[in-house]
Amino acid sequence: MRPLLLLALGLPTFLSAQITFQGTLIGKSGKPFAGAQVHRGIGKNLAVTDANGNFKIQIPWNEEYAFVGYTGDKKIFGYHLQPIMRDSLIVDTIHEGQGMEIIPVVEIGGGSTRYPIDEINPRDIWQNPSTGSGIESIIKSLGGVSSGNELSSTYNVRGGNYDENLIYVNDIEIYRPQLIHSGQQEGLSFINPDLVKTLRFSAGGFEAQYGDKMSSVLDVEYYRPDSFAARTNVGVLLNTLAIENSNKKWSWIFGVRYFSNSLLTKSLDIQGAYRMHFADAQTMISYRFNPRWQLEFLGNLALNRYSLIPQSRRTEFGTVQSAYQLEVFMGGAENMRYDYGMGALTLKFNIDKHRELKWIFSATGSNEQEYFDVEGAYFLSLLDNNLGSKDNLGKPLKTLGFGYFLDHGRNRLQTSIYNFSHIGTFGTSGDKNIFKYGVRVNYESILDKYKEWRYNDSDGYNIPPFGFATDSIILDDAVYAKNTLQSFRAQGFIQDRYRLNKAKNMWVGAGLRFHWWEINQQLFVTPRVNFSFEPNKQRNKNLPDSLKRNDMILRIAAGGYYQPGFYRELRDFSGKLNTKLKAQESWHVVAGMDRFFNMWDRRFKLTTEAYYKSMSNLDPYLYDNIRIRYYAQNSSRGYAYGVDNRINGEFVKGLESWFTMSVLQTREKITYTDENGNIVVSDWLRRPTDRRVNFAAIFQDELPTNPSFRANLNLIVGTGLPYFLNGKARYTTTPNVIPAYRRLDLGLSKVLFTDSMGIRLKRKYFKNVKEAWISLEVFNLLGINNVIAYSWVKDVNNNTYGVPEYLTGRRLNLRLHLSF
Repeated sequence: MRPLLLLALGLPTFLSAQITFQGTLIGKSGKPFAGAQVHRGIGKNLAVTDANGNFKIQIPWNEEYAFVGYTGDKKIFGYHLQPIMRDSLIVDTIHEGQGMEIIPVVEIGGGSTRYPIDEINPRDIWQNPSTGSGIESIIKSLGGVSSGNELSSTYNVRGGNYDENLIYVNDIEIYRPQLIHSGQQEGLSFINPDLVKTLRFSAGGFEAQYGDKMSSVLDVEYYRPDSFAARTNVGVLLNTLAIENSNKKWSWIFGVRYFSNSLLTKSLDIQGAYRMHFADAQTMISYRFNPRWQLEFLGNLALNRYSLIPQSRRTEFGTVQSAYQLEVFMGGAENMRYDYGMGALTLKFNIDKHRELKWIFSATGSNEQEYFDVEGAYFLSLLDNNLGSKDNLGKPLKTLGFGYFLDHGRNRLQTSIYNFSHIGTFGTSGDKNIFKYGVRVNYESILDKYKEWRYNDSDGYNIPPFGFATDSIILDDAVYAKNTLQSFRAQGFIQDRYRLNKAKNMWVGAGLRFHWWEINQQLFVTPRVNFSFEPNKQRNKNLPDSLKRNDMILRIAAGGYYQPGFYRELRDFSGKLNTKLKAQESWHVVAGMDRFFNMWDRRFKLTTEAYYKSMSNLDPYLYDNIRIRYYAQNSSRGYAYGVDNRINGEFVKGLESWFTMSVLQTREKITYTDENGNIVVSDWLRRPTDRRVNFAAIFQDELPTNPSFRANLNLIVGTGLPYFLNGKARYTTTPNVIPAYRRLDLGLSKVLFTDSMGIRLKRKYFKNVKEAWISLEVFNLLGINNVIAYSWVKDVNNNTYGVPEYLTGRRLNLRLHLSF
C-alpha cells in the first residue's frame, strides 16, 4: 500500500511548553491506514495509528524532531519537524518516497543466485566521504577488493591489477587512460554517480555474458527519469550538476562534473605550483517510438588538465634509531593532458515482455599527452636522534650524499575504438529458463609516441665505464619508441540459465565465450558454469518463525577467464611491441554462501566466498607508482587463492553498514634469461598485488532523536605489498615491502531541510529546493603517512636508500547538496 500522509498539526500558543503533533495516515486507496507505528527517528515508538488512521503526539515546542512511520519492518514515511514558535495549523501531504532521504530504506535482500555478485544501493554513495568519485570508494570496501591510493580510482581484485577489471555502463565497455603515472594526474573516473540506477559487482566467477578479463566486472546501469528533477553538489574538491526530465516519448538526463584535487596535493611532499582542471559532461537520451521500439544515446566528453611546477621536496623517513631526510631543490615543469570522448547508440526491440533484442553502435576516442622536464639537486642527510639534543633533535646531523637528476619525457597516445554489438535476451528473472547471446566486433587504432630518459649524477653513480670518453653522458632508463597498431577484434557468447527446482530456488547456468584478435591470430573458446540453491527455503515455508532455520544461499561457479592484450600489455620496458603475445589464461573455482540472520530484531547477511585461480601464460609486470609496466612476454605461471567475508545490515537501525575481511595469497614463477644467456625459472615469487590481508568498513550512524545529523566512516586497512626497484629485482624472493595502508575518512552531515519538514524555511531564492544537506569531511582522520612507491638515491659510499613517496595527509572538505 502506498501511503499518503495527511497531517493536521495543532500548535499551542507561544507560551506553551508542549505542542501537539496530530496526523491522519491515508493509504493509496484513500482509506485510513490503521496500525502503523510512529517512531521518533529510529528510536522510541511514540504512537500507533487507530482504526481511522489518526495519531497524536505531545512534543516540546522548541526541539527539532524527525518521525518515521513503520508497518512491520517496512518504513512508509518520514517527517521532519523544525522547532515551531507560533499558533497555527499546518496540513501537509507526503507521497511515497518523500521523507526517505533522511531515513534511507535498507533492504537486506535474498542475495544473488545467478553468480557471485554484490548489488549496491546508489544511495550509499551520496554521503560517503570520498576524495573523488563515490563509486570506486564503495567498490574498494567490498570483498576481494584492495587499494592503496586514495588519489586514484583504480583497485585490485583477488591478486589482479586494474587492467584485469571490466567496467560496463548500459552494456557498453568502458576504457581508461594508459599513460597516467600518479593518482593526482588521474582526475575523474568515467562513472557519474548522479546518473546511476544500479551497481552490480563481481570479484570473480561471473557469467559468460561479461568479457574476457581475469579478475572482476563492474556492471553499471544509468537510469531513465520519469519526471523533472535536478540536483547539485558544491564543494572544495568536486562540483556537480545533474538535470533530468521526461514526457510520453522522450526522457533525458544530463550531468556535468568539475574536479580539482589541489586541496589534497598541498599535503604531498613535493611543493610547488599545482594546477589541475578535470571536467566531464555526460548525457543519456531515450526515445520510445512505440511500446516495442526504443532508441538510446549515451555520450561522454571529458577534458583533463594537470600541471606542476615543482619547487622543493622534503621527506623524512627511517626509524627512531636511524632517521634520514631527503631534501630536493627542484625546477622545471610537468604537464599532463587527457581528452576522452564516447558516443553510443542503442536500438532496442521488445518482442514481448520476456524477449528483447538490442543493437549497439559506439565510438570511443582518447588523446593522452604527457610532457615533463624536471630537474633537482638533492641532499641526503642523517638526522640527529639523540633525545638529549635539545636544539638539534630531528635536524640534519651530517650529509650522507648529494647529487643531481633530470627527468625528461615526451609521451603521446591516441586511441580510437569503434564497436558494434548485438545482444539477445529470451526470458526474465521470473521465468524458468533464461537464454542470452551476444556478439561484439571492434576496430581499434592506436598511435603511440614514447620518449623518456633519466639522468643521474652523484658521487660514484654516473661515472662513465672504462673505455668511454670522460665527457660522455650516461642516461638511465632511456626509451625511444613510436608504434602504430590497427586491428579487428571479435568476441561473443551464449549462455543459458535453467531453474531445476522452484521449491529450493535451484538454478544451473552454463555458457561459452569466444574471442579472436587479428594481431596475434589467436582464437580461444572458454566455458563458464554456475550452480546455486536455497537449502532451507522449502522447509521454512510453512513453519513458524521459532522453528525456521536461517535463510541461506549456496553457490559454486567455475570457468575459464582468458585475457588478450589491449596495447599496454604488448609494450615492454624499451617501448617495443610484442605482437605475438598470447592471451593470459586463468581458471577460476569460486564457492560461496549467503547466510541471513536476525540480530537486534534486524536482518543481516553474511557473505563468504572461497576461491582458487590457476594462471598460465601470464605477462609479468612492475608498478611505477600507479603505472603498470609489462615485460610483454608470456613468461610466467601462477596462482591465487583466498577467502572473502562480508557482513552487512542495520548495525544502526535504518542505516546499512558493512564490514569486509579478505585474505589471499598470489604467487608466480617467471622464466627469464640471465646475464650469461642461461634460461632460468625463478622460485615462487610474490606478485606485485600480493596484499595478504585487507579489512574495510563502511559505517553509518545518526543521532537517535534526530536522524538528520549523520556520520559516515570509511575505513581501509591493508597489509604491505612487495615493491621492486627494477626489472631485475623482480626475480628476488625477498623484495622490498611497502608498509601497510591504513586510512580512515569521516563525513559529518546535516539535512538542512526536505519536502517532509513540518515547516518550510523562508528561502526566497530556493523556493523550489526539495532537499538540502551539508557535509564536513575529514580525510585521513588519523594523519597516517601512507606510502605509494619509493625513490632510490645513493650516498657517497654507493649505498642505496629507498625514500618513500607519501600519499596525502589530513584534510578538510566541505560539501553542499541541493535537490530540486
